Amino acid sequence: VERFTQTPEINFYEDMSTRLNKLLAEFKVLEDPRDRVMRLLDYSSLLPPLPQSQRITLNRVMGCTAQVWLIAKLGSDGRMYFGADSDSKITRGFCSCLISCLNGSLPEEVLKVKIEDLSSINIGVAGGANSRANTWHNLLISMQKRIRAILAKNSGKSPVEAFPSLLITAEDISSQGSFAEAQAKYLSPDASKVADLVDALKEKQIGAPGTFLHGSGGSGCSCSCQTGVATYPHFRFT
Repeated sequence: VERFTQTPEINFYEDMSTRLNKLLAEFKVLEDPRDRVMRLLDYSSLLPPLPQSQRITLNRVMGCTAQVWLIAKLGSDGRMYFGADSDSKITRGFCSCLISCLNGSLPEEVLKVKIEDLSSINIGVAGGANSRANTWHNLLISMQKRIRAILAKNSGKSPVEAFPSLLITAEDISSQGSFAEAQAKYLSPDASKVADLVDALKEKQIGAPGTFLHGSGGSGCSCSCQTGVATYPHFRFT
């Protein structure tokens, strides 16, 4: 039995932030995860399917459990327009939600959107929340990568994104490329949550081994180990 019969309202004449806030509010009132999934299926029904000619490897969004295809176009009005499709109805719903918020927005507006802006939607059921959070992230990152490629091409630069790389030193973590930027986020955890973990480990007298493998140029890791021993004496760094 369907829980919703009313079609989601999408007003493309509203600005992006207004549409995004309405989407967040719409899902926030749905406390039951099953209701949120059903609402996602409602959005899925609104998404026009891509023609078979567009469902090609070049347009694939990598990293999603389901197959997802995404196209992006910069209109003559200087605004971004997207099309997407998937072999999963739930994933089509994700695509529809994002497109309903981002379609017709300026490139710089879409580039400013962060995955944290969508976290309160919290769509998922037991065992599936992580994969669906990844879907949000992969879709948004892919949209932004396509925008950067279009802007680079229009300005005469190479549309190919730099090879993802991470540079880790004792003082800082720097990243190049959107994939590396996503990885770097997990290497810089919330300090308050780390402190809570440290307190819990101290209270329960639990240690945690940490191993770093490096060659002659691994001074950054060595410094990090020394800092770690001083800060977290119950951890064992080798």
